[in-house]
Amino acid sequence: MNIFKTKIAMFAIVFLMLFYFTNDFSLIDIEKTAIVVALGIDSEDNEYTVTAQIAVPSSTAEKTVKNQDKSVESKGKTVGEAIDRIGEITGWYPMLSFCELIVFGKNILNGDVMDTLSYFIRSDKVPDSAILATCEDKASDILKSKAPLDDMSAFALEKIISRESKSMETISVTNIKDFAQSYYSKSGSSFMPMIKIINDKSGNNSGEANTESGNNSDQTASESGDSADKTSSANGNDSKENIYDTTVTCIFSKGKLCDYLTNEETMAFNLINKNQAKTLYTVSGVKMEDKTSDVTLKMQKINVTKKLSFDEGPVYNLDVDITFRIEDADASLDKCQLTHMQPIPQNILDAAEEEIAATIQSLYDKCASSDCDLLKIKENLYKYHYDEYEIYKDFPLNKISLKSNVTC
Repeated sequence: MNIFKTKIAMFAIVFLMLFYFTNDFSLIDIEKTAIVVALGIDSEDNEYTVTAQIAVPSSTAEKTVKNQDKSVESKGKTVGEAIDRIGEITGWYPMLSFCELIVFGKNILNGDVMDTLSYFIRSDKVPDSAILATCEDKASDILKSKAPLDDMSAFALEKIISRESKSMETISVTNIKDFAQSYYSKSGSSFMPMIKIINDKSGNNSGEANTESGNNSDQTASESGDSADKTSSANGNDSKENIYDTTVTCIFSKGKLCDYLTNEETMAFNLINKNQAKTLYTVSGVKMEDKTSDVTLKMQKINVTKKLSFDEGPVYNLDVDITFRIEDADASLDKCQLTHMQPIPQNILDAAEEEIAATIQSLYDKCASSDCDLLKIKENLYKYHYDEYEIYKDFPLNKISLKSNVTC
């Protein structure tokens, strides 16, 4: 009996060793795999064009230590088909596990964004944490642009938009998972930052984002797409180094573009939505020591209270309490104002309260006019006031009034 058990144990050990040493442990053949770090999705003539930014590591024997990047374009009737064709036209299998940025072109916003995004929700090739963004025109132009400090535009944009960014209060960050959860929530509203190329090395402007209400991406693309699949390199933009602005936010209701939030409205939305802040805020034209100055304040902490009341119809009550300290001013200050513990003059706090309250009202009016429940009012209604939910669930937002109180 002991001999039989010993034989079984030896057989199991041999089998496990055979299994262990013949497994590839999901290793990839770097010479046959294209590591995609970002995707750009454009649409024209009922066809998708996918631009993949691919990292090409340089040899250690080379003098340069920089990674090269290539931009590959492919077309398909669906996003999945276009991505799969990258392998067909290049011979390199596209690996999407390291894709951390997806940029949607302007034409994608003409319909329901979820028609395009559904592939990434369904597929397990792309991580749910991949950041989503849109742009003024073609996503391919964004990925082919040249960043001043990074070898690849995708890396620069990920640093700017990522949740770890120090300026995250001024940029509305979302990813595949968050966008989908918001889309399928009771509020049905979501958002996405817009990438805007500000200028290049020579100082030429590359265009301004259209952030006016009513201009909802209804302009047609000024350039037609290529008729055939092509492989292109970003090296053509070496002479131009671009910087990016992502403080304008596109807002969506049921996946359709409703409006744009300005830089100030984006910051107000983030303050309300995150209930945390470490950003700077500048108050313009305030009186300090008999001088008119612009004063920059540093947000130390914020407390936001949201509540629905129904005594006089549905009212969304918003209390915002922010603690500041003076960071800087465009005029010399008395030495007593240079300490962080010195109380801020009341006229500066009053001006900050007035400006922030006006921005919150502007944000709410923009959401109400487009019936975009960005502040999750109906989600709040469903979770905490279910008896009233059946009464007010179909109410348009412009029938729900805002009562805000900002204290600085």
